Amino acid sequence: MLISAIRELLTGQPAYHARSPWRPVPAVAAALIMVAIAAGVATYLVGTLQLAPPIAIPMDLTPADENRIWRMTVWLLSMQASIIALVLVAAGMFGGRRAEVLAFNRDTPKRIYVAAVIVMVIAQVAYNVIVFPFARDTMVEDVQPMLEPLHSDAFWLFALAIVVGAPLSEELLFRGFLLSALAQSRIGFLGAALVTTLGWTALHAGYSGVGLVEVFLAGLLFSWLLWRTGNLWVPLVCHGFYNGMVLLALVTLPLT
Repeated sequence: MLISAIRELLTGQPAYHARSPWRPVPAVAAALIMVAIAAGVATYLVGTLQLAPPIAIPMDLTPADENRIWRMTVWLLSMQASIIALVLVAAGMFGGRRAEVLAFNRDTPKRIYVAAVIVMVIAQVAYNVIVFPFARDTMVEDVQPMLEPLHSDAFWLFALAIVVGAPLSEELLFRGFLLSALAQSRIGFLGAALVTTLGWTALHAGYSGVGLVEVFLAGLLFSWLLWRTGNLWVPLVCHGFYNGMVLLALVTLPLT
């Protein structure tokens, strides 16, 4: 049954249909404005945040470290929540139906979700098996900033931002709102997938070249899953699993 589900995912006619009332240029401008507004809202909220002194501090962290990590995590979640809200509002403008614009549907069988996750895991493991022996230090440096929050009292909130907040906000903005508008232009779905994946990769600009290549390839895979299934929930779930696997590796594998 699992093999047939994977075969079903890989073959047949693609199911994605772009349905957005937004034109490409206004959609890109709106996306930039939404990111700017979300960043401003997050910065304002963190600026007004009053944190109580931490009760227990991990051995390698100071109270200042804990305070900084909590503020960074709250900022991240606030920005993600703002982007989600703004995209939902924008998708309903100009007569758009949010479920259609963002390609949310309930018709995809559960076996396709399972098949998509398996394909994603295989691709992720294959990339790391090939690249890690040659770029170990670089890949470890890319994930190093995540280690400190995962060893702080805010680890559960940070994990929520990475496994839930990031997939929701990023998929809604890039492969939901933006891709649907760009795919209706002359560049078509392929061009829209490349443009939105480049934009999504730019969001991770702090990574090394090796890290950016992995992000770009993952973005293309998520776009392909959207194209195959016509359902944004599929790449969104895979994105969450992807990030979850990274966090699991960080807390279980010896990286130093």
